[in-house]
Amino acid sequence: MKTNSLDFDAQALREKILDLAMRGKLVPQDPNDEPASVLLEKIKAEKAELIKEKKIKKTKPLPPITDDEKPFDIPDSWEWVRCKAVTTMGNFKTVNPSDIQIGENLIELADIEANSGHLIKEEIVTSTVGSNKYVYTRGAS
Repeated sequence: MKTNSLDFDAQALREKILDLAMRGKLVPQDPNDEPASVLLEKIKAEKAELIKEKKIKKTKPLPPITDDEKPFDIPDSWEWVRCKAVTTMGNFKTVNPSDIQIGENLIELADIEANSGHLIKEEIVTSTVGSNKYVYTRGAS
């Protein structure tokens, strides 16, 4: 089969786009954008509130990211952080089925794609739940 210049590897293209996005090189950086440090402070305050409300558990402080851990340079207004610093993943509170209220968000391990961590299915409780689950707070979309 003969290939021409219009043939390309879609997976390689997706990987290149993701790489450029992760490095902050997909679009020009806007100096008027809020720096990452401001967003990180908001996340820290929100997690502190969730801990105060006993919706998540308090965790040990995370070690700073060393220069050896940084695989590439990022824009000056960005910051390297550990995933656990900006998410409640792995910090959920187990609840009994009787404590799960209608209208709450519900997630099961099977609802998370194994290799990517993408959420496959999101469920809002509409009836009684039959087994122990994990409660999470959905961030703003």
